[in-house]
Amino acid sequence: MPFLIFLSDNSLCQEDRKYLSDAFFSEQHCFLDVEQSFLIPLIAHQISCFVICTSSQSVVLPEHISDRSYYLTSQDVEEHALPHATYVINMNHLVRKLYHDLGIFYREEALRMREKNASHGSVKTLLSKSTKCYKRFIEETQREIILPKTPNANHDKLIGTNKS
Repeated sequence: MPFLIFLSDNSLCQEDRKYLSDAFFSEQHCFLDVEQSFLIPLIAHQISCFVICTSSQSVVLPEHISDRSYYLTSQDVEEHALPHATYVINMNHLVRKLYHDLGIFYREEALRMREKNASHGSVKTLLSKSTKCYKRFIEETQREIILPKTPNANHDKLIGTNKS
């Protein structure tokens, strides 16, 4: 199973840290200070991991990890783009992108396990985890896109300005 490593500095507020912990409660994860980024190659050598950098400081990861690295940034991505890294502009986008990519990861692992003639239960468990990731992706998308419009629609009905 993958391990999520959140690299952060003081720029990650406690609320965002809790949001990430709650969002990925069923995944193994940890928060490391940017100064501890030297540990990532040691961890990545042992297990599959996704590295999420929410630091305002620039952190360059080893190339073999960059295809599963995510950078939360407000800067122009063109300026510092690493070839295989994913750049996101806000916390909600980060969470949705991680759910999507974890869903793909679990599906690919299930297919790999099936090819190795692994037990039906193992394959089924991985596919179940993939499905859960996509369900959470849908929930986060609805929370971000659909639900913010609902209070306005209800407000319009209350004051009689709804044109429907």
